[in-house]
Amino acid sequence: MSEEELIALFMGQKLLSQFMGTPFERKVRNALDKILSAIPESGVADLNSINDIVSFDIRPLRGDEERVLNNYSRLAAAIEKRKKVWLRYYSASSDEVNERYVDPYHLRYHQGA
Repeated sequence: MSEEELIALFMGQKLLSQFMGTPFERKVRNALDKILSAIPESGVADLNSINDIVSFDIRPLRGDEERVLNNYSRLAAAIEKRKKVWLRYYSASSDEVNERYVDPYHLRYHQGA
C-alpha cells in the first residue's frame, strides 16, 4: 500500500470516528474492521505512526447520550421518510423556549452534538 493510500485510510478512519455513539456506529466499525484486516501488519504499523503527524478535532458526543441518540434516530428516520417533526428548542436571541413543526433535511455532527 502506498504512503498516499495509507494517509487517505488514516484520514478516513479518523473521520469515521464521528459515527461513534450514533446508530451507524456498528456498521461503520464493521466496515473499518474489514478494511484494516486486509492491510498487512507493516501497513497497520505505518498507519499508526501517521497519528503522530496528523490529528483532527472531532469532539466526543456531549449531553445525555441516550437522549441524544434517541433524538438522532428520530430525526434520521424523519429525514429518510420525509416526515415533519415537532421540536421544542431554546432560542438564544429571544431567550425563550419555542415549539414548531420542521421539515428536517440533513443532520450535522458539530462539536459533539
